[in-house]
Amino acid sequence: MLPWVFTEEAAAEKHMAQLQHNMWITASRSAVLSIITGGGKWVEIKIHADRRINISS
Repeated sequence: MLPWVFTEEAAAEKHMAQLQHNMWITASRSAVLSIITGGGKWVEIKIHADRRINISS
C-alpha cells in the first residue's frame, strides 16, 4: 500500500492554476485533466473556466 491516497479533488486543486492559465491563453471554456494513477486507473476530470480568473470565457 502506498503512503498516500489519490483523490480527484486534490489532483484538480494541484493543477488548477495551470489549467486556468491554459484556458485563458487559448480562450477555452473548459479543459480536461487526464491522469493515470499509480494503480493503473485512468481518471478524466473536466474543469470549467473560472470566470473570475478567465475573463475571456
